[in-house]
Formats: sequence, structure tokens, C-alpha cells
Amino acid sequence: QLAKNTGLTIETLNFGKSDFNLSNMYQYYTDFASGFDHDLALFFVDQGDLIPARQMDKDLYPFCYMDGEDIRIDYSFSNKPKFRMYQRLEKVSEYSAFFRLTYNARKMLARGELGEVVLDKFSFLVEDEVPEPTGPKKGREAPDWTVPILLKLAENPKNVLVTKNELSPEALALVRQSGINT
Repeated sequence: QLAKNTGLTIETLNFGKSDFNLSNMYQYYTDFASGFDHDLALFFVDQGDLIPARQMDKDLYPFCYMDGEDIRIDYSFSNKPKFRMYQRLEKVSEYSAFFRLTYNARKMLARGELGEVVLDKFSFLVEDEVPEPTGPKKGREAPDWTVPILLKLAENPKNVLVTKNELSPEALALVRQSGINT
């Protein structure tokens, strides 16, 4: 689409990771992807990336947290028993659809999404409320790191936030507050 709209030759490097929310994207960009010479860095987000149901498992990934006004990244996951177990089972799970399916179902269950995926519009039968497809679930608020990460990314005009779906008014306000290019 960029090539079509600009008439330029576009080269892309895809650093996308499944299940990453904005915190995980920021950590990965800070530690790795930002080191490449790039004209633009596109961050593809939706409602669940800005206002996630819960952060990724802190025992398996680095995670962002606020230390006063500063964004910090905690790398202590590599010392956790769950991570060491994951490393021992990684080859088995990498080549086994059953283990991958089980792992993904476990993550979705923990996030409260399994009923919605399996039962689609009938998920209300197993949930307390009918989910709002484009808005946050009841009582869900943006984590304390959402706006500071967006502000940090907005400091570099090469960083662009691309929304995959329509954002709720709450999430849209967070994006506008940060001033990041969209």
C-alpha cells in the first residue's frame, strides 16, 4: 500500500510477534528492531494492544512497568521456573500442533477470550456479559504504561501507530493524548 500510494520502492522488515501488546512491542522495538536503519516503524495495534485484558505472562517474557515517571523493562523472566520449563519443552511444542493448541487455549482462557473464540456470538452463554466487539470489557482500564509508551514512541516522528480496527473512545483518547503519528 505504501509503494502504491507513494510511488517509491518499499523494503519491509517484519518484526511482528503474535500475542504482543503495546508493552511487548515497545520492549522488542527498544531492544532490537530500533537498531535497524529505517524510514518508518509501523506499530499495528488494536483495542486489546492498548488496553489489554492482562499483560503477557511475566514469567515468560520481558515486561514494561513504571518506575515513577520512567518506563522500565524487567528481564527477570529468564530466572523463573516457568521459563526454564518452557525452554525444556520448546522443541516438543514447536513441532507439535497439539502442544501449541493447548498452550494457546490456556492463554486465551486466562485472558477470558476462549468462550468468545469458540462460541462466537453465543459466548454470552458462558460469560457474565455479552462482549463489546470494539470496546474494552467492563471495568478494563489502560495499564499505567500505555500513555508513557505512546509518548515515548511519539518522540520519534518515524514511529507510526496503525490501527487494525476501530478503537473505543477511551483508547482513541489515549492515542490522541500522546500525539503519536497515526
